Parts: sequence; structure tokens; C-alpha cells
Amino acid sequence: MSTQKTLMQQRIERFEKITSNFENEKIADLICEHKIKESLFLKLQKACENYFLSSKVNDFINMTPNGYLVPKKEIEDLYTDVVASFRDVIYSLNISPLISRWVLPVVRYKAGGGNINNENRPSRSELPHADSWVGWDKSCVLILIPILGDIKSNTISFFEMPSEIPEDWFNPCSFQEAQEKFVSQCKKIDFSMSLGCIYLADIAVVHQTDRKPGAKERVSIDIPLFINSKSLGNNYFGKLNTLSPNEIESIGELNKISCEQNMGEIMDGKNRSMTFKLIAIDA
Repeated sequence: MSTQKTLMQQRIERFEKITSNFENEKIADLICEHKIKESLFLKLQKACENYFLSSKVNDFINMTPNGYLVPKKEIEDLYTDVVASFRDVIYSLNISPLISRWVLPVVRYKAGGGNINNENRPSRSELPHADSWVGWDKSCVLILIPILGDIKSNTISFFEMPSEIPEDWFNPCSFQEAQEKFVSQCKKIDFSMSLGCIYLADIAVVHQTDRKPGAKERVSIDIPLFINSKSLGNNYFGKLNTLSPNEIESIGELNKISCEQNMGEIMDGKNRSMTFKLIAIDA
């Protein structure tokens, strides 16, 4: 009799090893919820609010169709505060020794009525999807943090995974193709996010932007982190927006994020619409 573990069993064991470093409530085999220390959450919430309001003052000209508020030179100091406070939340989980590369956090704005520029885009987050289909490496864990607004009616829904998944679940795939190929095997979880909590999920987990009738606007953070990734190569997805553990530690104390583009300048989706470098705070 074969004792070889299935791919799903391997993912579950890996996820449990990662999440055993902090207290959490299991939502599903590959999803968990953790209550953030209040002082850390309030610091992150305030940093995101300042960043969001500055984007709003600029008429959201730094926003992609999927709601990503792209850092620009005019708001780089506010974004630096977001990065530092996000890092401190992740530090509190005691998983930083496992993180090979830190991906800079995405502050995402979802209007209550949706975005007409996003309604028919094949990669819209309103479609059930796994971030592995975008191109994120299988070593990644997805981080989701609701920050402001109507997180009950304008939320992120998770799906229960099937008992087994094929290897190509981790290959890039169009969201539309995946609806029948993969999503049809998943069932939406009856669950509501809570303010002040952080959610971790395996990169293969299916989720979607989910609005109920009458939903109002929402701000959240979502981003993968590379966990124990030893052999990413030289051209992995998301590389241009990553920092080393030493670099992320320096943010807010020694260094800050310096954006190379101003508001209204080119938005390059291939690079997640951001170009940046680290510079000394007193430079």
C-alpha cells in the first residue's frame, strides 16, 4: 500500500507548520484568522487611511481597474508608513524567519458599486480565483487584512478546496478558463471577515471580491509573501516589488520607499504598476 502523501495533504501540513507559530482560528484546511494586537492594527489602519485619503484627493489617478492604489512620488512617505506598519503586524506572527522575500503590500480600494472599467476584465478579482493562477509561486502564502469601510457587505469570500488538487492548479491560468476547470470543484464558505484580524491562506485557495446589495466602499491590504522559497530563479513573478528581510527591517528607521513615477504617469501592469528604490530617510 502506498504511503505517499497527496498534494493537498502536503499543502495542509505545510500550512499548519507556518500557522503554528501564532494563535489562530481555522476557517478551512488552508485558511486561518488571527486577531491582531490592537495597537499594531490601529497603527496600520491609520497609515492606510492617510494613504487612501491622499489617493482620493488626487482623484484616484493612481488606481488600477482592480482597485490597487499604486504608490507614487507624491505619496511615497505615506506609503512608507504603510509598509512599516504592515511589516510590524507580520513580525507579530513570529513567521518572519520563514519569509524569504517580502512583497510590498497592496492597498486596495473597492467602491461599493464596483468599477465600470473592471466589469468585463478577464482578470477582475470579482471572479473566483487563486493567486497561483496569476503567476505567484507555490511557496507563497496569501495575506489579507480588512482595513476600513464596509467589510461585511463589500468583502472577500473564501472557497473550500476540494479534497485533492492537480499539479496544474499552481500554473498560470486565465480566471475565465479556471471557472469550469477548477472553481466548479470549490464551495463558497459561509464566513464573514472581521475588522482587526489578519487572514492567511495558501496561495492555491480560491477567493473573490464579493459585494452584497447596498454595499459601501472598502479598503484592504492583500499580498503574498514568499515562505521558505529556496530556488525562485532570477525572473520569478513579483520580483520587482520584493525586499529582502534586511531591507524590510530597515524601512521607517533607516530607509524609505522612493517611487520613480509621479501621479498620472505610466501604469505598467506587468510590474504591478510600481517602480521604486530604497533611499536613506535623511537623503
